[in-house]
Amino acid sequence: EEHIRVAGREIHFDHVAGDVARLGFASLCETPLGARDYLAIAGRFAGLVIDHVPVFTAANEPAARRFMWLVDALYDRQRFLMASAAGEIGDLYNGQQYRFEFERTGSRLREMTHRAT
Repeated sequence: EEHIRVAGREIHFDHVAGDVARLGFASLCETPLGARDYLAIAGRFAGLVIDHVPVFTAANEPAARRFMWLVDALYDRQRFLMASAAGEIGDLYNGQQYRFEFERTGSRLREMTHRAT
């Protein structure tokens, strides 16, 4: 168990082993976190294991945006991400608002996948 303090707010991680944290998608991307929070997370952990990444639709666009910020932070710091998801990378985004931005996220996820193998 560990907490990270960012801008006076604490982010809680139940499962931490060394420099890797495991948590559910909802606790990371369905809460009001911003890019700054994800940069702090990427600064603390070498990698994340995230469970239950959904397929994104118009109904969960805010979570999709947060997921994009998270992937950007991990990618820029050359961290790893392991995730269980409801679909393949190319099928994760079915919304409209971030369609073009999510193409970059998908590309980064593919590169991170190849980097890890």
